[in-house]
Amino acid sequence: AFEDEPIFLNVSMSFKIMFFIFIGIALIFEGHLLYFVVRSRGHLVIQMSQGPFLVVLLLCCMVATVSCVTFLPLNDVFCNLRTPLIGISLQAIGAILVGRLWRIH
Repeated sequence: AFEDEPIFLNVSMSFKIMFFIFIGIALIFEGHLLYFVVRSRGHLVIQMSQGPFLVVLLLCCMVATVSCVTFLPLNDVFCNLRTPLIGISLQAIGAILVGRLWRIH
């Protein structure tokens, strides 16, 4: 069956700017958290809370945050990449959290 050419909605430039600013702020926050976890990896609290898993968790959060750009309706590639990028990173975040909580319980 023939389907019509997809129609992309127009997103205003001011929305794009604010969207990228919010993503940038989130990435800066996550980057600072990652820096502090890596810098303090020898500290007893970080060792007890499984530091390597915290690093992987923060990296997955950063991937999920960057992947939010695919929600902008710019082209078909974004629509095709959205589900794998966000889905895989969110599944990894969930698996790490469940594994860490299972260990505590």
